[in-house]
Amino acid sequence: TPQQRVRGDAAVYSAAADTITFTGDVVAIQGKNVLRGERLVIQVSTGAAQMQTSVKGRNKPGRVRGVFYPNEQQAPPAAQR
Repeated sequence: TPQQRVRGDAAVYSAAADTITFTGDVVAIQGKNVLRGERLVIQVSTGAAQMQTSVKGRNKPGRVRGVFYPNEQQAPPAAQR
């Protein structure tokens, strides 16, 4: 979609499981939010997604990493006097 994009080294659609699995250097972008990992599994019917990696341990290369920006809300208009 215009607000959601995913790229990886390879992708496989499984009709039986109704999933798309991206593998390799996976990058998922939604708006300004960015998520990186080794594998992304998307359940097509629900849109639910799970980023996965086999790497364990703090600050190790290959771990799932993300940058998320909270929704920016407008301040309420100043009360008129």
